[in-house]
Amino acid sequence: MKKGRIVFVLLVLTLSISGLAYRLYNLQIVQHERYSAAAFRQRSRMTEIYRERGQILDRNMISFTGRNTEYAAVLQPAVFTSDTDERKWVADILETDIDEFINFSQYNAEPRVYTIGEQQAETLAQRNIKGVSVIETRKRTEPEMPAAHLIGYTDDSGTFGLAGLEKAYQDILTSQSIVYVQATTDANHKFLDEYGYRLQRVYGESPLSIKLTLDYHMQKLAEEVMDKMVVSG
Repeated sequence: MKKGRIVFVLLVLTLSISGLAYRLYNLQIVQHERYSAAAFRQRSRMTEIYRERGQILDRNMISFTGRNTEYAAVLQPAVFTSDTDERKWVADILETDIDEFINFSQYNAEPRVYTIGEQQAETLAQRNIKGVSVIETRKRTEPEMPAAHLIGYTDDSGTFGLAGLEKAYQDILTSQSIVYVQATTDANHKFLDEYGYRLQRVYGESPLSIKLTLDYHMQKLAEEVMDKMVVSG
């Protein structure tokens, strides 16, 4: 009886130790990459730069939207120049409040994106300031875009439709394919130099475009004629 009880206890201990060993093996070997990636994501500060959006096309598949280029300046505070004059110069080029800009760039690691014009982009690129990158994206709409009253417009990020077809077909035009700039920090939100700043693309379901019965060139011509008639009275 006593011997049987000892065997039972040993069996339970053996099974418990085996279970713990298997769990440790699973966590450290099998699931290591998964948990490492999850921990890395938790320490990451990700700022969206660009999100793919479906196009609005005419009957000949000519796009009304996304026809022109726009520019963005990506500020990477943790590696930004420490020279005060250069900081002020960048703030002036970006047309932002100098004190707020300097304060943000000194005490934050999270990237910040500024929409800029072509001339600003050229000036920043020529100066090549450390911690400021210039990128090109597609400009969603233009003031002179044909059928602007029908197509409508989005928010400044080009993510959400606020009027017209952009708003009515938001669920169709939007997507989860996004480009981020990523900074990695420690538990105290301090920047980790060994990881640096990275551009990361998240691939999601591709956006759908919508096709209209309008003809791009005919619509543009009609609006130009109407504008001339209004001017001539």
